[in-house]
Amino acid sequence: MASGGYVCRECGLRFGRYYGECPSCGAPVSAGPFGAFGAPGKFFPASGPARAAAVIALAALAAGAFYYAFSGMPVPVEKGVVYVCRVCGREYDRRVGKEWVRRGKHPRGGVARKKGLCPMCGAEVVGVETGTKYYCGTCGRLIGKKTAVVNVARAQAHGYELKKDRTGQCEECERIEELLRSHPGWTRDAAKLVVRGQVAVGMTVGQAQAAWGEPLWVESGSGEEGEVVEKWAYGDRILNIPTGDRFFIVHGGKVVFYEDPEEQTATTGGVD
Repeated sequence: MASGGYVCRECGLRFGRYYGECPSCGAPVSAGPFGAFGAPGKFFPASGPARAAAVIALAALAAGAFYYAFSGMPVPVEKGVVYVCRVCGREYDRRVGKEWVRRGKHPRGGVARKKGLCPMCGAEVVGVETGTKYYCGTCGRLIGKKTAVVNVARAQAHGYELKKDRTGQCEECERIEELLRSHPGWTRDAAKLVVRGQVAVGMTVGQAQAAWGEPLWVESGSGEEGEVVEKWAYGDRILNIPTGDRFFIVHGGKVVFYEDPEEQTATTGGVD
């Protein structure tokens, strides 16, 4: 009997080369690793280094298949964006794809949910301001608000209401009321000018002084008929020097002329 690396399972002949059929009995055979398990008509190295290498290769292949199947098998995971209508809550667009990742690994991002308007609600949604606005009960000026804009269906917009509270007063009107209480003879227009720090023709010396404060300089003179005329000068308080561009003239206890650079021009307008 010839010696070799292959053996025929029909007649038991050993030979070193692979043939398509047994040289002795002519049985058709095929070579491959599955011959090691005794499949009919297949060959496998009977002994020696070739057989040991084949066994090691099969064991490595089986271990890799086991690890791949139970620990490293890729699994599909969804990733993308889902759009939900903020009015009706309906999901109207889905842009999600699948990403294959190893088992136990989590992809970055995942599925995000974003709010928008679906085609049915998009044309019927309006922004409605709701909350409360606070107005001065005296001058009507807006002094504050606690409001928010919400998107609602047009058919539901009538259920949202913006309240107006006119029970309060602005800071300016509060100061005007305090001046009127402490100076009953003052008019509201004069008190308003004092609060705003403005001087006008026709104001008394006390009103003008309350508006501009203490002067830096007071000059006294005589008018055409010998009456006393005073010039109250204001300017740089740090250097204590009148600048000459901010002053008012007092005649008969009232302002008859003034000049203020903040108003850019001199005026002879008065108060009621």
